[in-house]
Amino acid sequence: MYRLATLAIALVTAVSWSAAASEGQRFAEDFSQGSAAWRYGNAVQHTDAGGLAIGAHLPQVTLAGTAVNPENLRSFTAAVRWNFGGKEKRRLWLGWGKPFEWSAFEECAEQVAVSTDGSVSVFAGGKEIGAGRIAVSDKGDASLTVGRRSDGIVLSSEGQETVFALPPGAGGAAGYFALRAQGLDRGAPPLRILGVEIQCGGNAPPLTETQRTAENQRWAALKLRGNWEALRKFEQHLEAETAAGRWGFATDLRIEPGLVKPGEKVRATFRCAGPTPPRCEARLEPDFLSERPGTPQPLELRWRETAGGREAVVDLEPKQCGNWRIVWQVGDEQLSRVFGVVDRGYAVCRFLVTNDRAFSKPNPEPAAHDAIHDAGLAADHWGGSEWTSPFSRTPESLLEHFRRRAELRHRWGDAFIPLCNANWIIPGCPDNNLWRFDDEVQREGLRQAARLWDLLGLGPLDVLAGYTFGHNTPPVARSVGIKMLDSLCQWQNWRDGADDNAWLINHWGAPTVPYYVADDDFRKVAPGRSIVAFTQSTTSNVRAFTIMTLETQPQLSFMRSRPAADMAESANIDRFETAADLLLAEAACEDEPAFLSIGLENFVDSADWNEANRRGVSYLVRQARTRKLVFAQAADIAAYFQRHYPRQPENWFYWPDIYAGLAHSYKPRQLPDRIEMSNAQFHSV
Repeated sequence: MYRLATLAIALVTAVSWSAAASEGQRFAEDFSQGSAAWRYGNAVQHTDAGGLAIGAHLPQVTLAGTAVNPENLRSFTAAVRWNFGGKEKRRLWLGWGKPFEWSAFEECAEQVAVSTDGSVSVFAGGKEIGAGRIAVSDKGDASLTVGRRSDGIVLSSEGQETVFALPPGAGGAAGYFALRAQGLDRGAPPLRILGVEIQCGGNAPPLTETQRTAENQRWAALKLRGNWEALRKFEQHLEAETAAGRWGFATDLRIEPGLVKPGEKVRATFRCAGPTPPRCEARLEPDFLSERPGTPQPLELRWRETAGGREAVVDLEPKQCGNWRIVWQVGDEQLSRVFGVVDRGYAVCRFLVTNDRAFSKPNPEPAAHDAIHDAGLAADHWGGSEWTSPFSRTPESLLEHFRRRAELRHRWGDAFIPLCNANWIIPGCPDNNLWRFDDEVQREGLRQAARLWDLLGLGPLDVLAGYTFGHNTPPVARSVGIKMLDSLCQWQNWRDGADDNAWLINHWGAPTVPYYVADDDFRKVAPGRSIVAFTQSTTSNVRAFTIMTLETQPQLSFMRSRPAADMAESANIDRFETAADLLLAEAACEDEPAFLSIGLENFVDSADWNEANRRGVSYLVRQARTRKLVFAQAADIAAYFQRHYPRQPENWFYWPDIYAGLAHSYKPRQLPDRIEMSNAQFHSV
């Protein structure tokens, strides 16, 4: 039985409301035939004979406009039956009046919450306007009828009706109807909606899929407007922290370009925000990783006054191939920058640290990036926030998140690259796939990302990582100054996640070398210069047989063939070393440098993965002592391409099966040897 609320705010007498919304659209389903009406983002929520399941993974759903036009829901009567799915404290929320299908549930103008103990709370305008109780069976079954009319919210259960008057100014705005479950633990049984019937006050036709998509694009554009306000607040906070001496650096060292041929000019720019400290010494270390390095040479710094302080410029013309380093001792700090000099027969290797939990731990064990720095080198990194949009953070949280990253940029010249899927640029976006958004949404989001990188001192934003680029992304990225699209997953065409909001990665057929991107398909090579794309890890098409392979990603040396608690990747690092030896030997036979990407990943915080990554880095550094191997970063590789290649150069790989003896998914114990070739006309295996 439904008992009246103890909160008497605006509670009025029960009335009959059966005539409400009697002339409009009627929506009804018991889920016996399945349903595509309930969505979260672009994922259709799972339904079966047991009803609509709402679990911890996706705890909310919205009735799509393709099922019920939101204009019809200015007034309505909705009868909902459900099973809580557990006796622990759970809540089912019913909400309506949110402006877009993809708006957060909290944006519902009015809400009703029902708990497993039968208690009911009614909310309007963000405030509780009443409460009561309904019956819940021992098995967790419950039902409630909710009505929305111009003067109030009507609840009905077991023949009892109660009207909760709305606060002044609460009109009957149209909007979407949504359901949300609260209190569900991962792995626990879901809450199940057993039936829904809605009698609407309006009778507008359902939206078409085209109209629905347009609505979602409008939602995204509005969210991006809010990003500019977030950037404004962050800039104010940054200025205050800088003025207080809690953010920023008084010195900077830039090397440009970072990858050259012998005899090309390299410019080193030294900057001080104020007077140069008493100890200010710079030196050049030619071919510093070689077993016979060149003699360190002091650099004369001729300072001149600038608007921002003082600046010294040194121009170099290195004639010898190898890894070169500039070390600047300025006061109590030491800055290090490297550049590579390459010619025919060289391999150019970049290190990409993707997701490494070491960055989120207070006192981590030495990680992959530490091994890179121990060698005097610099790394590329993802930005470390691939699941949280920076525009949804507070200014304080945003600054703290990037503090350690800014320090590595300053000390070693590390580059930080945003993994820019849709949820990164659009706060609260339920769909991670960037390719689903139009040009203007992508362009605006990338402009904001570039501005954020400049404010943080991580700019310019030359490189953009992403798993979900669309064919329209390359020209959009190029229009805002981005030079390279990074972290492509060659030979991958599968969904990385539980539903269609997850990364829908289709990079099948893209070359595994850096390549100029075609206008019509980002996986194809352009006939001439274009924006450059590069892989997360250099790999063969062994990935067509199993996803647990990447020849140049050390923590996949054993294809994750053992349980997470007992990995054996580091014990099988010889497979990575074999791949490295082969690639270096092949590079020595090519007409142009061979560009390799080494992926370093540890998103599970595995000691074994960490050890495998460190061993992989150390092995390559040792090879640079005697072999034609230089290290560079993605932005420098992109710039090298633009300077030296009017069209795609030709590269080839000979791929034996370094995983021979291991079987996984569709991979047999032995694959045949393969030859892969890429040039301006074709990519073939």
